[in-house]
Amino acid sequence: MKTSEIKIIEVTAENISDVGVYCIKDKKSPGRELKIDWFKKKINNGLKIRIVVDNQDKQLGFIEYLPSEISLETY
Repeated sequence: MKTSEIKIIEVTAENISDVGVYCIKDKKSPGRELKIDWFKKKINNGLKIRIVVDNQDKQLGFIEYLPSEISLETY
C-alpha cells in the first residue's frame, strides 16, 4: 500500500462521535460511550488519538498517546 493511499485522522472532542474509537466498532456497545466520555475528559490533559484509514475510510490502526511529562500519572 502506498503512503498516498492512507490518511491519519486526529481524533478530537468534536469528531470522536463521528470517527469513533478504533477498538470499539459497535456503536451500540456501552463501552463505546464510556470510551468517548473518558477521552473527552482526558484530552485536556494531553491525551491524543490518531486513527489510520485507507482511501475508503476503512480503519487500519490507531495509536493513543500522551506527553511523557504526565505519562506516569494515574489514568
